Amino acid sequence: MDISMPQCDGFEAARALRQDPRTVGIAIVAHTALDEAEVRRHLTGHEFDGYVQKGRPHGQLVALITTLVG
Repeated sequence: MDISMPQCDGFEAARALRQDPRTVGIAIVAHTALDEAEVRRHLTGHEFDGYVQKGRPHGQLVALITTLVG
């Protein structure tokens, strides 16, 4: 999930997904240009199951998703 979105940022969207019984159990990965420290400063709970910064090798994102699914 990108965090820097207009109207509804990624934090708000992730919180909404966590509150909906149909999507409460899905894995949500923050995939953003923001650095991890910035993301952590804005967390209010467990909105994201993982984090990968944009611009990193795609293998990092794939490895994280594989870990979360497995």
